[in-house]
Amino acid sequence: MCFLAENIVAQNSTQDSLQLAHRLYASEVHQARMLATLIFGKLAALSPEAFSFLKDGDHKYVRKSVGNALRDVSRFHKDLVRAELATWDTSNKNIAYTYHLASKFLQKERS
Repeated sequence: MCFLAENIVAQNSTQDSLQLAHRLYASEVHQARMLATLIFGKLAALSPEAFSFLKDGDHKYVRKSVGNALRDVSRFHKDLVRAELATWDTSNKNIAYTYHLASKFLQKERS
């Protein structure tokens, strides 16, 4: 499925890929939502809209996946993750949840 997401992003504009990902994410079919999440992930570096959807979306498992992925990235790229997290509005409870997960290693480092 990851290969399919890569092909969708490579063969379509960012905007078209985002529109497709939003349509897939609205599906009742689990596999369609999984593909949408992979497309959003591939687009996150290219589009603030995609990254915003991932960090503060309605579905807890997506936010948890994003937070855990950023936590893992922070092991090797602390400054990059710290800079990204500094831009987040943690007054939003969904973003605060993702932030908490993403910053675990960074918080341990300061202790």
